[in-house]
Amino acid sequence: MPWEDRPGGRYYYRAKKSKGKVVKEYVGVGPKADAAAAEDAHGREVRAAQRQATDEHLATLEQEWAQPLEEFIYFSTLCEALLAGTLLAQGFHQHDRGAWRKRRIPSTKQTAFEPRTIETVSKAPHFTPDNVSEVMADLLRRTKGGDEAASKHLGSLTQNAPHLWDLLTALSRQVRATWITLVARPDENRVLDREGLERRLAQLQKDLAAEGDGPVEVLLIDRIVIAWLAVNHSDIQLAEAMRRSVTTRELKYLERQQERTQRNLVRATQSLATLRRLRLPAIHVNAGDQQISVAG
Repeated sequence: MPWEDRPGGRYYYRAKKSKGKVVKEYVGVGPKADAAAAEDAHGREVRAAQRQATDEHLATLEQEWAQPLEEFIYFSTLCEALLAGTLLAQGFHQHDRGAWRKRRIPSTKQTAFEPRTIETVSKAPHFTPDNVSEVMADLLRRTKGGDEAASKHLGSLTQNAPHLWDLLTALSRQVRATWITLVARPDENRVLDREGLERRLAQLQKDLAAEGDGPVEVLLIDRIVIAWLAVNHSDIQLAEAMRRSVTTRELKYLERQQERTQRNLVRATQSLATLRRLRLPAIHVNAGDQQISVAG
C-alpha cells in the first residue's frame, strides 16, 4: 500500500521501477503526502479510463473485421478447392503440398477424369449455401491427405456440377458487396465514395482478365479483387491510427490485420498464376442436358 503506518505517523510511498525492479520511493507526510496521493489516484483513474476506451475501440474493430474476414476465408477455401478440383480433372497432382505437376502414367491410360453421363451427374450432391463450404473443404482436406476417391470426386464436381458455379458466383458477389460496404462507409477520411470504389474495382478486374478466361479464372480474379480491397482497407486504417497516435495495442492489432490481408492477397494471386502457368485446355461443363466447353 502507498500509505504505511509507522511509529510517529503515516508515511506515503510511491512505487517505481529501477533497473527492472520495483522499488519504493519515499514521498513524505502531511499535506505533501496527501497531495501526492490525490495526484496518483487521479492518474490511476485516467489510465483505467484509457484502458477501457482502448478495450471498447478494439472490440469495435474486431466486430467490424469479423464478418468480412469470415466471408472472405469461406470464399477462399472454396476457391482453393475449386482450383484443386480443376487441376485434378486435367490430370495434374500435387505432391506434399508442393508444385502441381502432370501425372506421369502410361499413354494407354486416361490422364484426366472421364466425362460422366447426364445420368451419373444427376446423382451428384445438391449444393446449397449451407453445405457447399463443408462439402468442398472436406473433399479438399481428404484430397491433400492422399484420398484417391475424394480426389476423383472433387475433380468430377468441378466439371459436372453447374449449380456449384452458380453458388460460387453468388457468394463472390456477396463477399465483394460486404467489403465495399465496409470500405466505402460514410467517413470524412474516405478517399473514394462507393461509386468511385466500384469503378476502381471494375478496372482492376478488367486488367486482370485475359483472353480465354473461363469460370474458374473469373472466380479467382474476384478473389484477388476482394483481397486487394481488404489490403487497402487495412492500410488506410493503420495510417489513420498512426496519425491519431493511438495506443500500442491498437497499432499491433491493425498491423496484424495488415499482414493477414497481405498474405491473403499473395495466396489469391498465386492461385491464379498457377492456373495460368499450366495453360489448361478447355473443359466441359454439363448444364442440364447440354455440354458447354469453357477454358480452364
